[in-house]
Amino acid sequence: MKTEQQKLKICIKFLESKGYEIQKKAVSINEISQTGYLRINQLLEVVPFSQATIWRLAKIGTFPSPVKLSENVTVWRVSDVQEWLAKRLA
Repeated sequence: MKTEQQKLKICIKFLESKGYEIQKKAVSINEISQTGYLRINQLLEVVPFSQATIWRLAKIGTFPSPVKLSENVTVWRVSDVQEWLAKRLA
């Protein structure tokens, strides 16, 4: 059985083979609060994508949609990101 780390490496290799720009980060989604929200800078520490790729994937519906808390504050639900990651690692 593959560990979460091994599954993530496979996912990253697959995305790189499809031309996505991958940024390697050391923070795990498990290190983030189980409830609440992530701002874009926090999200960049959790997922292996650039900011532009996150927005592009959200726009086409293959990444969780952001939530607009105010005119200048956009966030992602931690639970949505965790669910998205779990599906990719399954």
